[in-house]
Amino acid sequence: KSLAYLNDNLAFYRRHDKNVSNDIEKMILARIKVLNEFKSLSSIQYNNALAHCYLVAANDYISMDKNHSFTYFCKYLKLQKFTFKDSLFSKKILSYLFKFLVR
Repeated sequence: KSLAYLNDNLAFYRRHDKNVSNDIEKMILARIKVLNEFKSLSSIQYNNALAHCYLVAANDYISMDKNHSFTYFCKYLKLQKFTFKDSLFSKKILSYLFKFLVR
């Protein structure tokens, strides 16, 4: 087994009212379930992937429920190991904070 993070879209799909993708919590739990298949790998890889999953969840919730959004953002921060290169002032974090404050 191998686990890697790709910052690209692998598929696109059409959205409508009855899509499962509209159930944000169900989508988050499904992502975590997939990641758990790789839990036996390096804890650094797993934690990094789970942290990114939480950041995606925070962004998914941002326009509908700021409390849920911020809860997932805090989970992201707790798991993410920051280096000078990937600091709290990275594009992805500043982007989230801007969206959080503006919406």
